[in-house]
Amino acid sequence: MTRFLGIDLGSSFIKAAVLDLDEGRILASSSCPAPDFISTSGPEREIPVDELAGKAGSLIAQALSQYRLEGIVFSVQMHGFELRVPQGRAVTGYVSWQDMRAFGFEGGPDTASCIREIAGDGLLKRNGVLLNNSHSLCPLYYLMNEKKPPLPLGFAMIGDAVIRRLTGKVIPIHPTEAASTALYDLKARDWNRELLRLLSLEGIEFPPVSETREPAAFYRAGNREIPIYLPVGDQQAAVLGCEAGEGDVVLNIGTGGQICYVDKELSLGDYETRPFFSGRTIRTLTDLPSGRNLAVLMNLILDTGRKIFGLGIEDDSKIWELAAALALEAEALPARRPLELDMSFFDASGGAVKGIAGTNLNAGNLFAAAYRNIADAAYAAFARLGLDERKTVKDIIGAGGALRRAPLLQELIARRFNRPFRLSGHSEDVMSGLLHLGRWHAGLIPGVLCQPSR
Repeated sequence: MTRFLGIDLGSSFIKAAVLDLDEGRILASSSCPAPDFISTSGPEREIPVDELAGKAGSLIAQALSQYRLEGIVFSVQMHGFELRVPQGRAVTGYVSWQDMRAFGFEGGPDTASCIREIAGDGLLKRNGVLLNNSHSLCPLYYLMNEKKPPLPLGFAMIGDAVIRRLTGKVIPIHPTEAASTALYDLKARDWNRELLRLLSLEGIEFPPVSETREPAAFYRAGNREIPIYLPVGDQQAAVLGCEAGEGDVVLNIGTGGQICYVDKELSLGDYETRPFFSGRTIRTLTDLPSGRNLAVLMNLILDTGRKIFGLGIEDDSKIWELAAALALEAEALPARRPLELDMSFFDASGGAVKGIAGTNLNAGNLFAAAYRNIADAAYAAFARLGLDERKTVKDIIGAGGALRRAPLLQELIARRFNRPFRLSGHSEDVMSGLLHLGRWHAGLIPGVLCQPSR
């Protein structure tokens, strides 16, 4: 029996699952909280990598105490970096995507705007990202200009930084992780050397980028050496776990919201283009209204219950189920004047509720309007992906907890897209993706990892 361990290095939790590659199922799962940031008193948001690696090592040891493992596969949160003296100590923690130093809070311009002015849109477009201050490039450029640390320095991302501590081996970076930095040239399939030169970042040594199927390092457990394979980006692992192939669209509505299209070729446009597997790419748009937007409405209802009626809810899942049921009921008996909801709660302009009449302002109508807004925003993002009549769009695959627990939202999306719609077969899409990845590394999937859709 071939068993791998899948580990997902997330922002809030580190999750692990024992993967039965022969039967294609998850045998056992465990998790632990991710370490706290080194400091939150200022704009810095750095993760202590030694502690992170220690927690990952504990999950590996826990799995090994019960199972014989033949390999370990990782998925990782994207963006971010660690700087270290080449072949020596780290000089930063892991500067995460939540770091705020590049945002220009001290009165100066934000870093992304400065970089765009220096580099120009053409050069940045080769990296496939819509540059913002959370991409690794921005805090890296800020740090190098403000702190001026002595060079040379080595660059690491979270997967290779953790594996280096677990094994002592310096490994390459997978394209799915490298591309999240806004420093990876999609056409050259290498770091954007021209951009590095223009921004005076040549003194930083970047690891090679590779898609090798072979083990990248080995974890020693007693007298055994267990292969560890290159970590991959968590989004790509989740899309793979949805069993999406060429021509499929994956709509993930969880805490955050994103839509992506699996493309057989490289295309650049008014969207992000990210490497997928076996030469394929995914066109992506993020920041769609999602669970965190719905939570704003839910918090209003919960706050009203607590402060006006003295009622609290111990099990949050029950009230989410109730809200979904009320929305279905409201949609079945529509008000003469339906509510309209703009859930841009986190934008500078804010959101809005429109169309309030004497009888239509209730919880069912409010959540039905919210689901309509999510479906409309998802379809508008789909239109931005640049798909024309020559492009075959096959299935729309739904994923994410907020979508799974809202039947009305599923119905509205199916109706809005007017294409075949199905929910992903696995609620743990990332672990399902790592299961597929593990089967490929073990030779149980011949040829390419991502096959065309059914």
